[in-house]
Amino acid sequence: SVFGGNAEVKLPNAGVMDVTVDSGGGNVSIEVPDDLAVQIQADASFGNVEVDERFQQQNNMYISEGYSDSAPNRAIIRISTTAGNIRIR
Repeated sequence: SVFGGNAEVKLPNAGVMDVTVDSGGGNVSIEVPDDLAVQIQADASFGNVEVDERFQQQNNMYISEGYSDSAPNRAIIRISTTAGNIRIR
């Protein structure tokens, strides 16, 4: 959780992860390696969500090619900010 300021997260290339970032104010930046399959849920109440074009939007989520519940290297990312921007690259 971040309650002021900015948060930067760089995910590892391998493993199975469940990542939750909750920010009351400030910007959140997540760096996702190319070979990590991800499902992203991002919500910015008073801000913008900027997601790299390699993630396809499906309803209120963004999903990378090759994501499935059985992918050997995968992450579920949940990001929420009240006042700030979310950037996923």
